[in-house]
Amino acid sequence: TKGRYNTVVGKHALETEGVGDSSTAIGYEALHSQSSDSDNEITGNTGLGKGTGYSNVTGQNNTYVGYYAGYGGSGSNSNNTAVGKDALLAITDGQYNTVMGQGAGAALTTADYNTIIGRVAGAVLTTSGSNTLIGYAAGDAIAAGQTTTDGTTAVGYASLSALTTGQANTAVGFEA
Repeated sequence: TKGRYNTVVGKHALETEGVGDSSTAIGYEALHSQSSDSDNEITGNTGLGKGTGYSNVTGQNNTYVGYYAGYGGSGSNSNNTAVGKDALLAITDGQYNTVMGQGAGAALTTADYNTIIGRVAGAVLTTSGSNTLIGYAAGDAIAAGQTTTDGTTAVGYASLSALTTGQANTAVGFEA
């Protein structure tokens, strides 16, 4: 292979990469499908945990930590950070998302610029972007395929958990 500066620990970790540089894959099948599209391209991906970043093919500068964090469908997501079991589980082409918590942003696929923190926060969100969801189950009802909720801010336990449409909403507080 031509790849350089990669760190790999675990069966099937970084298995399909042959030419990319500077990735860290630790855990069974971590960054499994990564396959840079040019020799010695700096991929800069980090996968720590079983199946982290498994389906990311050409995406760069991702950090996935936790069982199946950033597992994704085949795609080229870049500049994402996911920490927690099943965080960003379905990510495909979404970029610049920061997600922390078990199941947080689990259904997110192509949305960009989201900050989601809390267990199951934004759990069914798929394509809505530029949202800030902080707290257990914050924004957890923003429906799959919904893009009319872009720019939503929900802070607090189950805040905006009933929101299905409407852009640029802000709610702060317990079940607000």
